[in-house]
Amino acid sequence: MRNRLPIILALSLGLNVLLAGAAYWGWRHARDASRPDAPPAKPDLAAPQLQPPVVVRRQFMDWSELESTNYATYIGNLRAIGCPEATICDIIVADVNQVYAGKRAAESARIDMPWWRADADQLVGQAQLEVLQRLDAERRDLLQSLLGPGWEQCESGTADPVGVRLAGPVLGQLPPETRRAVEEIAARAALRMQKLLAQDQDQDQAVDPAELARLRQQIRAELARVLTPAQLEEYLLRYSETAGGLRSLLGSSGLSVTEEEFRHLFRSRDALDQQPGGGAGPKRRELESSWELSLKQTLGAERYLQYQLAQDPVYRTTRASLADLGAPVSVLPPVYEVNRLAAATRQRIESDRTLTAQERELAIRHVEEERAKSVQRILERNLEAYPGGAGAEEPGLPPLPWLQTAP
Repeated sequence: MRNRLPIILALSLGLNVLLAGAAYWGWRHARDASRPDAPPAKPDLAAPQLQPPVVVRRQFMDWSELESTNYATYIGNLRAIGCPEATICDIIVADVNQVYAGKRAAESARIDMPWWRADADQLVGQAQLEVLQRLDAERRDLLQSLLGPGWEQCESGTADPVGVRLAGPVLGQLPPETRRAVEEIAARAALRMQKLLAQDQDQDQAVDPAELARLRQQIRAELARVLTPAQLEEYLLRYSETAGGLRSLLGSSGLSVTEEEFRHLFRSRDALDQQPGGGAGPKRRELESSWELSLKQTLGAERYLQYQLAQDPVYRTTRASLADLGAPVSVLPPVYEVNRLAAATRQRIESDRTLTAQERELAIRHVEEERAKSVQRILERNLEAYPGGAGAEEPGLPPLPWLQTAP
């Protein structure tokens, strides 16, 4: 064993030398393979050996890497890449405006229209105004906190277009594609209507009723292609000119109706308004009679009488005058009766050809003076005997001998 030990040590040392040489050869071979073919230049031992700076630069950047659901982070990302502050302002204002445009549309669509009420348009308008004011204040506060003072200079100045707000149990459940189609039809209709009105205004002439009727029929036909009959009627009850005119008529008459009563009146009135060409043909006279009968049956005797009175210009003027004075409703019937008789007397005087122009003028002046005195006495008695005003029973009219011959 002792005789073998030197041999083993010698063999081990030789093997280690061989391994070290092989490792050195491999390292030199790998280094030479990485060098170019050109002969190496002699190093300048006098010159300082400087290492060139290494710059790592991204060649492409995805915009999604900058965007963030948090606006503060979003702005920080934009500033980190050297985006100018004016550009950041434009980007953030445009993005926030788009978000709040969606909020305005969504919240306005939830405002259902009580289309059977005379004040429906005012109620919806007020509700939408409150929504717009609240969301705009919220939007401005957000932009102020994000961008600081002066962000208003990035506003484009373009307002969010206000179109129809499809709400309610029928229109509010429309599929998205149908909703978009209806909104597009309504937008095109508004533009065509504006163009027609502007054209006639430029030519200093009234709108051609036939052309207006054709345009309305065209709009209705377009809506009928995307809506079912029930959906179309629901749309017309809210946004058609017939429905708007009916609400105005009921409001000017001081009448309130239920949802079903309004729907019944609308169907009758719509059939009359859709009669092409107007005029006084047999078909139109039939539809006018049907409309009048629908009013009587739907309103009943008392409300129909109120409706008839509201069509009288003297009644409307009397009611408006008393409202301006703040007079109680209870004085309306006697004051209207005085004004009605006075108007009939004036008309009779004006048509009397046996009177000279001066005599007619004096007689009409006398009628007006007596009318004013009678109205004043009614108001004074109402305030003295019935200080509560509304709901009080009025005493009889004072004697008016100058009106006894009035029809």
